[in-house]
This record gives sequence, C-alpha cells and structure tokens, in this order.
Amino acid sequence: MRRSAVLACTFALLLLAGALYRWSAPTNDDIRDQHLREIIANSQSEFPQRGLGHDWLDCLTRYWSDKNKAADRVVCETWTQQGVTSSLIALQLGEQRIPVVESRLAGVASAGPVVLDIQGGPGGLPFLVNEGASDERISNLRRSRMDDWLPEDIGQSPYKQLLERGYTIASIGYWGMNLRTLNTPDEFALAAEDVRLAVDYYRDKNGADLPLITVSLGNHLALAALGKERIQEMDVLALVPVMDGLQHHLKRALSAKVAEKEKAESEGHLYGDWAPFNIYKRSSDGLRFDQSRMLPFDEFASRFIGNADFPWKGITPRSLCSKVVLGSKDPRTLEYLASVADLPDFVIALDADHNLFKDAPDRSRALFAEFADCIASRRT
Repeated sequence: MRRSAVLACTFALLLLAGALYRWSAPTNDDIRDQHLREIIANSQSEFPQRGLGHDWLDCLTRYWSDKNKAADRVVCETWTQQGVTSSLIALQLGEQRIPVVESRLAGVASAGPVVLDIQGGPGGLPFLVNEGASDERISNLRRSRMDDWLPEDIGQSPYKQLLERGYTIASIGYWGMNLRTLNTPDEFALAAEDVRLAVDYYRDKNGADLPLITVSLGNHLALAALGKERIQEMDVLALVPVMDGLQHHLKRALSAKVAEKEKAESEGHLYGDWAPFNIYKRSSDGLRFDQSRMLPFDEFASRFIGNADFPWKGITPRSLCSKVVLGSKDPRTLEYLASVADLPDFVIALDADHNLFKDAPDRSRALFAEFADCIASRRT
C-alpha cells in the first residue's frame, strides 16, 4: 500500500497505541477492563503496524532489488512534516540490515554534519518527525480541543536546536524497538550489535567518531556496543542513564509493582503497560516478519535486558562538550544522587523526572543548543 493511503490511519493507530501505553494502573471498571482485553486480543495481525514498522518491512521486500543488494545504504522512504524531512535508511552491513532514520530541516540541499542518536526503550521509536503530524491535522485537533492527543511539536523539541544549526540527526532503529523485535530473551545483545555496526558505519564514512546523543536505555546500549574507553573519548550528550546499572533499576522497578500486580490479578484485572510491536522470527532463509501485536511492557523489558547491566557511574567523559543529564526526581537516579556529595562537573541534575523534555523543556532546549554549539566549535 502506498504512503498516501496509510497516513491517516497511521496517526490514528499511533494515538491509540500511545493511549494504551500510558494505561498502567489496575481499575475496578469491569467494562473498561474488558474493553482493553479486547483491544489487546484484536491487536494481533499478520500485517505490520502502520507507520515506520510498515515502511521497514516494505523496504526489506519491495525495495530490495538486485541493484540495492550491492549497496551498503538504501533510502527506503522520505517524508516531510512540520518543516523537517525524515528518511528511513536501510544500512546493509554484512548480514545485518539496520534501520536508521535521518532527519534534517526541509529544503536543505544536502545533508549537513551528522549527529548519531540512540533513543530509549525497549519499545520506543527512532527520532523522527511523525508521518501523520501535518500542520492541518494538528490544527484540526486543536480546533476539536483534543490537545492531549497532539503529536510532538517539533518546533518545541530540543532536537530542533541541532536541526536549526544544520545538523542531520541519524537515529538508530535497533532490535527491540517498536518497529522490529524478535521478542526473545537477551535481545539487548542484538540491539547493542546494531548500535556498534551503525556507529562504526558513520565513523568509517566520516573518518572519525561522530557526536552522540543517548537517551535512557540508549546509554546502556551505547556502552555495551562501544565500551567505556571509546565512549569517554566521544562527544556525548547522555540523557537520564541509570548510573547504578540496569539490574539495579529492574530490581527496584519490579519489586515496587509486586503488590499492585498481585492485587490486580487476584481481582481478574489486567495490570501493567502494554505496547505494540512488530515481531520477527528466525527461519531457514533468514529473518522474516511474523506478526504485530500488543505485548506486556514489563515482561518484554525484563526479557529484553536479561542480565545486562552497564552502569554509567564509571564513565568519565574527556570531551568538554560531553554532559550526563539526570532528573533529580527520577526514581532511577535518586540513590545515586544521594550517594554523591559533589557531582562531577560533567553531571547535571535537572528538576525533573525521567522525561526531561516534559518536566524541564527550557533547560533541555538550552542543553541541546550548548551541545550543538560546542561540537560545532570543535569542527572548525
């Protein structure tokens, strides 16, 4: 199906997925509980989720001609919304095909210097401008007073600070994101390999490591992929890593939910976050799309991470541009902040929870601007 025929349903499905993803508390409303069960059951499909998941499968099939098979880079789809152009790129690195979304200001004749981006997750999406987030659709939602359903305003995003300075943001779509997962134990290792291959690809094209933005889980994937010494030499803006490691976070997060989960299940209610995934499987002739469906997020995340840990408190960046940005209200951060009398100069604690962009938007934009200007000065 062509892009023009799927944009409208793409936006609607993304809104639905977002609403379900945010639903996390048990409820005594039996009607709502049953409705959610039906949505989860009906989410299973032999077709991929619309949007990026659909485009990626399309790229793996329709676009992979004999000519493209010889290329290390194939442009699968390109779209422009809110003044930003995003392109879904397939990197073919050995036997691996890795999705990367490259975004730049619309109207720019050629891509500017690249900043690599590793978003959080699992279950997240690479950074991109939403395909269904046209100015007209946003205006219609505002007129209908549906502000809670508005997509991200790219003009308010801290990433706009980079785009306005001519940078291209290349965001890596590792295994375990919404658009593709094998839904297998220890998928973290596969995701880290994706990150390593993609970062190395851009390094080899550029002749040196590129600046890096890492968000939440993306910090730990970067550390697993690149190692402590390499990370410390790079220009890195690290947002909300778990300083004490992923296992510390899992133990704290899951233990805090045991009582609530047991209570909900004893009453016959669903409990936890649910997220949509495009699930692939291994076959005799490689990896093949299997199905799309909702999965319980806590279970998926625990299975994905497995025994991986990779704490960030041992990282000491050597670049003056590098910063580690934490939220002082983030449960993942509280014990670390309480244990450190004086924060290192490169660590910044904002008055925020885990979502810095929501809780400290102005300071987040300022930090991105400072990072953009700093890495620009190192290039001149």
